Amino acid sequence: MCTLTWLRCEDGYELFFSRDEARTRLPAHPPALARGGGVDFLAPRDADAGGPWQTNTAWGLPAARLNGHPDGPAPAEPVSRGLLVL
Repeated sequence: MCTLTWLRCEDGYELFFSRDEARTRLPAHPPALARGGGVDFLAPRDADAGGPWQTNTAWGLPAARLNGHPDGPAPAEPVSRGLLVL
């Protein structure tokens, strides 16, 4: 299960994220600078699906995707949920 925690600090906050590490998943690509939608961001990437599970923009705005609870079978042609973060 993924977890997201934040800690208030005198000058803002610190963000901590624990990614669900399925044993079948390839190791993640380390955080790298990228650009999308006209915004620069820093994000790690999933080596299997390609999407990030968290990111931080050049404006200092974070975004993250946590696990959900599926109500039915997986789609026949799944798309990376990490695209939601982008």
